[in-house]
Amino acid sequence: MIQLRTPVTFANQVYTTFPVQPPCEEALRRFTAITRAGGGIETAWIAFAAAQAGWPTEAVRKIRSSDFAQIVKAYRENNHER
Repeated sequence: MIQLRTPVTFANQVYTTFPVQPPCEEALRRFTAITRAGGGIETAWIAFAAAQAGWPTEAVRKIRSSDFAQIVKAYRENNHER
């Protein structure tokens, strides 16, 4: 679990932590589809994170860049990146 330095509020829901766990198939599928289609790596990671956490994509887009960097780092360090 990653503690967000700045909580995210979206659609009357407040998110304070981001779950880091082995990726689900949907998260991997979204990441792969975007990168294969030539989409940006940032867009691919946002789609991955939204699917992984079960959050709306727009909520993930509101995560501070420093917090999001920690999320990506956690997945990379645990060999969850494709």
